[in-house]
Amino acid sequence: MKSSDKSRLLKQCVESHAQLHKFIDSLSESQWTIPADDAGWTVKDHVAHIAAWMNGIVALLERKLRWSAMGLPASAANIGNVDEINELVRAKYSSLTTARVVAMFDEAYKKYIAVVRKTTLVDLSKPYAYYAKIRKPSEQESEAIFGWVEGNSWQHIEEHMPWMRQIVIDDRAANLTLYGAGFGLLEAALAETPQEMWKFRPAEGAWSVHEIIIHLADSELNSYARVRKALVEPGSTIFGYDQDMWATVLDYHRRNTTDALELLRLVRKMTHELLAGQLQEIWSHSYFHPEMKRQVTLDAWLGIYSGHIPSHIAQIRGNVEAWRATQSSS
Repeated sequence: MKSSDKSRLLKQCVESHAQLHKFIDSLSESQWTIPADDAGWTVKDHVAHIAAWMNGIVALLERKLRWSAMGLPASAANIGNVDEINELVRAKYSSLTTARVVAMFDEAYKKYIAVVRKTTLVDLSKPYAYYAKIRKPSEQESEAIFGWVEGNSWQHIEEHMPWMRQIVIDDRAANLTLYGAGFGLLEAALAETPQEMWKFRPAEGAWSVHEIIIHLADSELNSYARVRKALVEPGSTIFGYDQDMWATVLDYHRRNTTDALELLRLVRKMTHELLAGQLQEIWSHSYFHPEMKRQVTLDAWLGIYSGHIPSHIAQIRGNVEAWRATQSSS
């Protein structure tokens, strides 16, 4: 084994760690935990899986118990099916928060880099069986540990990146479809909502159907600008707004809902058509949100706004139920 092999290994590990972080840092919380691949794995499951196996190889290089470092019982050593082990890993870490999984991955990476740097080329040439303390190794267990070290680090990340990206792509396509369908869903909901109750408030401080409609138009206009800001000037700062103050100061009940609905329809149509024709790489573009104090990617924006109208439709239906209750009791 040449010294360049170890240098290459470390270089590729650094690059793959950066690549994975760039990807996961662009995700919304829902993209981490809701969409899943054909096996039912979320992005969070994939990242925890990579971290667990990396922890295992670190323990192995230190001649410690590999399965214990992965959070598994010692009996895992007797499981010959890797898929079964992977499901045990997934079950072990599925309840962790997204933040904890990211921390777990970063901690595993730091330990991995540290142990590989101090492991000599001679030691990296020793067989897996030496580290796992196997007396009668199989042919694979007799191979140099170097291959296992690569396979459970940068190669493992490269293996899982396409799966994770596809989860997000599929989720994005579904969200984009829902975003485009939002106005039609609202129209259908309003058709079932008696106009005589549109200014009814179910409680003090709660919005009426009329106010919800004006809010949706104003929100869509702000969103229209944010999307274009991210596309044309990625990383730039947008202005925030207090939606409750807008509703009060702008006296939403005096605004025209017919105009607001037409504005909402047209602006959303334009944004949907704009985004539907964009290349995949633009979804990592972001704007800085001064109230959130962080960058928000277009992917994260889409995750929020695809559900914006549906969430207010649920609010509208709740208003209708509350209004009907007052009618039946009077």
